[in-house]
Amino acid sequence: MTLQELVGLASEQAWRPGAAQALVVAGWLDAGSRSPRESELRCLVVGCGLPRPEVNQDLLVNGRWLGCVDLLFRAWLLVLEYEGRQHAEDDVQFASDIARYAGFRDHGVEYRQVTAAMLARPRALMLVVHRLLCERGYEGSAPVFGAQWRALFEAVPGRGRRSAA
Repeated sequence: MTLQELVGLASEQAWRPGAAQALVVAGWLDAGSRSPRESELRCLVVGCGLPRPEVNQDLLVNGRWLGCVDLLFRAWLLVLEYEGRQHAEDDVQFASDIARYAGFRDHGVEYRQVTAAMLARPRALMLVVHRLLCERGYEGSAPVFGAQWRALFEAVPGRGRRSAA
């Protein structure tokens, strides 16, 4: 089901359980996302007002393909990569990651590996992302931890329960 189909279904059949919640979160979804943690990281970036990164995009620098990256701020050659436990536990994945990160360094690409522990401190993480962007020439706003940010951490409103009476 595409995002457009989801929104259409939730709008047309609002009586369905979860329809209201689907409409609330639809604006935060990205069809290119490949993992829940990657989505969480992207939502934090967007939720604090930093530029929207490209999701799971091929990164080419000077005609050389460096890999498909989780989140890319192309204008600043900044990459955010979510590193789940499997990246350290799978020897093939680990070796591949190290080679890929060497390629980033060799071509002047700034990258930041993000872990679950870092996601647990979202404000601090977004301040780091902002600093990295600024170091690469970003001149936009600093992160804003206002209503849009707080909405990321609120429960999605549900349907009220009917009384058994």
